[in-house]
Amino acid sequence: MPGAAETRITVKAEDAEDLDSLYAWLRDEDGLRGRVQLLRAPMRDDEMGAAFAAIAVAVGSGGALTALVQALSTWLGHRRGLSVKVEVCDDARGVRVAVEAASPEDVERLLLQARGMLAQDW
Repeated sequence: MPGAAETRITVKAEDAEDLDSLYAWLRDEDGLRGRVQLLRAPMRDDEMGAAFAAIAVAVGSGGALTALVQALSTWLGHRRGLSVKVEVCDDARGVRVAVEAASPEDVERLLLQARGMLAQDW
C-alpha cells in the first residue's frame, strides 16, 4: 500500500514466551488481522534453525496504528516489568521513530509521534 509504514516490534525478554504471547495477542486483534507476522532472527553457523526475533505489523492510514497501540497498551498493562522496543519506519520517506515502552503511557507517546510522522497518511 503506497505511503504505508511498517511497525516492527521487538520484545526484549529472556525467553520467547513473551514474543509468542504478544504475537498471539496482536494476531487476534480485529484491526490488525492479516497485518501481523513473525520475523526470524538471522541464523548463526552453530544453529539448526533461526528463532523468531520480532513481530512486524504493516500500518498506514485506516486505523491499524491505533489498533496496534491499543492492543500493545493492554498487553503491556498485564505484564509488569516487561518492556518492548517499538520502531515505526516509513522507508519511502526515510523517517524512523523508536520508543522503549514499559507501560501503556509509553505506547501512547509512540502513537502521538507516529501520527505526526505519518501525518500525510491520516
